Amino acid sequence: MEPSDRRVGFRVDLDLFLTQFIRDRPFRVLSSNLSETGVYLHRVALGPDASALPAGTVVGLELELPGTGETIWARGEVRRERVARSVCGSGVRFAEMPRVHARMVRDFCHEQRRGHLAALLGRIRQRHVSSAA
Repeated sequence: MEPSDRRVGFRVDLDLFLTQFIRDRPFRVLSSNLSETGVYLHRVALGPDASALPAGTVVGLELELPGTGETIWARGEVRRERVARSVCGSGVRFAEMPRVHARMVRDFCHEQRRGHLAALLGRIRQRHVSSAA
């Protein structure tokens, strides 16, 4: 784990549109990765003179994990945010969500990680077989 990686769990790549509520206003955002403890989001800046949301800002999240068909609700806290031109990147740590939804996120992350590792192992085995021949 890199020193700058502050998450406890493993991140899985996840490009997914979801809704983030900031000060009770909905914003369409795009996730880039997800872990059991949080999500990294990209959104258009809140205005021409936009500044980053301060750490600790409480946001609401509404998302549907691929293959579940169920809407997940969570409350999160902005841990860090960077503004580059007109796009904001936010690291949001989950602060509160129904237990069943937390379990769905955990299971989804584990399955994604398992699938990634199985594919990696398959490529390693394939190289080993082709180099032995």
